[in-house]
Amino acid sequence: GLPVQKELHYWTTVRQPGASHWWPRVTFEIEKMERWGLGARLLRGPGRRRHDRSWHLADAMYRDTAPGHRAYADTLFQAWHGEPVVGEITPDYAYLRAEVFAEMAALHPDVRFVYIMRDPIDRLVSALRMSMRRAVRNDAPRIAELPFEERLEAAASDPEERNLVLSQYDRTIARLESVVAPERIGYFF
Repeated sequence: GLPVQKELHYWTTVRQPGASHWWPRVTFEIEKMERWGLGARLLRGPGRRRHDRSWHLADAMYRDTAPGHRAYADTLFQAWHGEPVVGEITPDYAYLRAEVFAEMAALHPDVRFVYIMRDPIDRLVSALRMSMRRAVRNDAPRIAELPFEERLEAAASDPEERNLVLSQYDRTIARLESVVAPERIGYFF
């Protein structure tokens, strides 16, 4: 089973805060819900209320500093109905340092890693197009005004460019395999 929200961004938020942009989104969603008032929140359908609860679980998960990652487990199991496997999908985990992968692996003796890759050029192009659409929606004209070819060239020449890093699978694989046994990793294309 998967949690209500597909991408939890837990490990990038609590272990590599500079790599995550997710907590401000959680705060924004909770503030938006609180503006609706209690009556409006109670009239929402069960699916929407479950989704609203997932934002509160995410907030608690990011704030939890207790050892054992209990709030993370609560969020993972929020929608669990006895499925044999529980997991999450967060592409930004490709940023994680080796020691964070090791911490993830230590959560349970049967933790498995599934790394799904696509053509790295297609992935880079798709991610850049999405970031440009977001820039237009968020009124960030500096990015949105650049012609796509210039944005692609700039991304390809910047070794710290987020979308480029996420497309460099060899770097993620090397960090992952340095601390996780190969039989606990599945690679898919």
